[in-house]
Amino acid sequence: MAKKSKVGIKVPTKNEILKKYGEIVKLASETKESGLWLPSTFFALNYTFGGGIPFGKILEVAGEESSGKSLIAYNFAYTTQQLGGHVIWVDAESSWMNSWAIENGVDPEKVTVVNDTRIEYVSDVVADLAIYTRSQLTHNEPILLVIDSVAAMDCADNIDSKMVEGKAEMGGRAKALYKYFRIRSELFYRLGVTQIYINQLRTALNVGFGKDNTCLHYDTMIPFVDGTSMKIGEIIKNKISKEVWSYNEEKCIFEPKPIIDWVVKSETKKWIQFKTKGPETINGFNGFTCTYTHHCLTNHGWKKAEDIDIHDKLISKQRRVINGTLRDFLWGTIPFDCSLYNGRNNSTTRITFSNNKQEDYLIWKSDMIKNAFPMKRKANKNKKLISKIGYTELREIYNRIGKERDPLKLWDLSKPLSPITLAIWYMDDGHKYNNVTVGISISPRRTDLNRLSNYLNNICGLDNQLYEHGIKFSNQGSTKLMEMISPYIIESMQYKLLPGYEGKYIPFTLEYQENYIPIEVEIISINKEFDKTNRRFRRPYKRKKYDITIPDNHNFLAGSTEQGIVVHNTTTGGAALKFYASIRAAFYSGRSITVKQKGKERKAGKLVTIRLIKNKVAPPRPTISKCPVYFNPKFHEVGFDRCFGLEDVLVENDIIEKSSGGIYKYKGKTLARGEEKFQKLLEEDDELRRKLLRRANINTIGTTKKRLGEIDFNYFPVDENIEYESFNGSEDEEEDDE
Repeated sequence: MAKKSKVGIKVPTKNEILKKYGEIVKLASETKESGLWLPSTFFALNYTFGGGIPFGKILEVAGEESSGKSLIAYNFAYTTQQLGGHVIWVDAESSWMNSWAIENGVDPEKVTVVNDTRIEYVSDVVADLAIYTRSQLTHNEPILLVIDSVAAMDCADNIDSKMVEGKAEMGGRAKALYKYFRIRSELFYRLGVTQIYINQLRTALNVGFGKDNTCLHYDTMIPFVDGTSMKIGEIIKNKISKEVWSYNEEKCIFEPKPIIDWVVKSETKKWIQFKTKGPETINGFNGFTCTYTHHCLTNHGWKKAEDIDIHDKLISKQRRVINGTLRDFLWGTIPFDCSLYNGRNNSTTRITFSNNKQEDYLIWKSDMIKNAFPMKRKANKNKKLISKIGYTELREIYNRIGKERDPLKLWDLSKPLSPITLAIWYMDDGHKYNNVTVGISISPRRTDLNRLSNYLNNICGLDNQLYEHGIKFSNQGSTKLMEMISPYIIESMQYKLLPGYEGKYIPFTLEYQENYIPIEVEIISINKEFDKTNRRFRRPYKRKKYDITIPDNHNFLAGSTEQGIVVHNTTTGGAALKFYASIRAAFYSGRSITVKQKGKERKAGKLVTIRLIKNKVAPPRPTISKCPVYFNPKFHEVGFDRCFGLEDVLVENDIIEKSSGGIYKYKGKTLARGEEKFQKLLEEDDELRRKLLRRANINTIGTTKKRLGEIDFNYFPVDENIEYESFNGSEDEEEDDE
């Protein structure tokens, strides 16, 4: 064996490194940072962002319709002009109006509007305008670039092809946006151009999954809110826009959300198939097929399909309906003439009713719960009705009461039973003695009869005693029981009532609240050789990929006709903006603000919630909830209520002392009594407000002007020979789809 020779390592000097790599290598202390922030007039927003928007950084504003997205851009445009700067506004939606800009305090003379939707052309136009504008500004004044909106922009090839052929290139828009941010971010940072990109919530503000190779197989079933289902390929083919179940990770509930976009992507050979337990499905399992990089929600968070292990658990939907009077009904029958039935391999639990003699009563019970638990008749000698599918909630009850079906394990023994519970229990197992007293049969093998008797006597107020077959009520207990249950005893069962209590039945319906919560389900199998083992194809077969876009939550259920697994959607527009933005905020519109005028309610604005999704320039800040935003100048100054939320900021930072009696104090001096009076004081007293804002370190137009006046160094110099990369002249970025 040849002997290995040792090779020495040459340690380069600092000068050699600097000579070799130039300006790209330097100490962090040597980097130039202006420390300048572009503020808004909305003080709580400045606090939430950390001071506003730093010069040269990117803010993504995404939100629902009429949630104040454009208004916040107008507000930053106003402050830009107040600081002596200039605004470049890309009007991709053709929505710019001078009159509306003036209403928001913006001078159209200091705004350059670009009307184009082609990303390639906009890229070069705004680069030239930014360089020219900075050359005209000599004292570090701000430059604001607003793109309204990203959703309205597309690559030139797609726009031209849609006009001619009606087809667009898969991923063309995403590639163009990625290229735009790659070649423009550095230039705009050097020039100190603050950027605001207005977007729609459909572009997945919470998580950014959805590249071109993350999709589902054509045959994947998608359950709709209305109880129907369809293959995702058919949904996209027919442009179905029905509501699907989407998981709200913040509230931990499932919500109905519409399909707002349909995505077909290039072909691939690589598929992975999952099969999981489905406790609320007909066949007892979920199954779906996706690409290796598609994201699914697990008990350890979002994971790529290829990274999911057999020991992981996937997140599915669990229906919760056993509440209200429906619960009272079930509490009266599950331990007695009703039973819980386990399916194959104990994967599902169903509710069953069976009775050979009292068919009317059987059908009535199934009709009462059919909206919550749809029933079907089973073909056998016994008249038997069984729920169509199994439910996790029933499984929980089954595990709770055991095979003996002990009612004491089901009931809340600190509260008396409801009349409905007692009525159903009595119709199941009750009887009368000589038309004077009544009793209920129950086996001692099922429960502790002494404990049951004491509970009925002490908690429910039904005097009783034990006998060999169960519970026998006294004359007083029987009378009270009859008074409670007679309105709920149906006609076919009134033979069990004491004389004088017949004919009092009043038809009723069961009330309950339907909720859906997450549940962890086990993985039965993971097939990473889907194409090779598929019975239809004996060799890998290329097939197109399909996906849909869901607003707000950006996920949906996939994999069965009833339940499904939470998977992420494909988001349009690529992930470039998500990664390049320093601050990302979501705007959610709430209820309207109305004022009375001439006896009629007039809309003045809306309540808006602002949630900070990403902030790389400041510590985490709280969500701004239910902030008033005014759109109608007849009733209020247009824009965000500038003092809204300021009280919370001042109290949180111990600048203002708030007592339990609603007294606001500053340095021991009482300022106001009551929230409204304090809010009004902040709006009217400019001197006090400025003093408190300085104490809270909230950036304002005044503090920024002072900072600009103190700076004698030009942070954003413009060389006349400056060169930048042209969009159309740069090399195309190729992305591997596989």
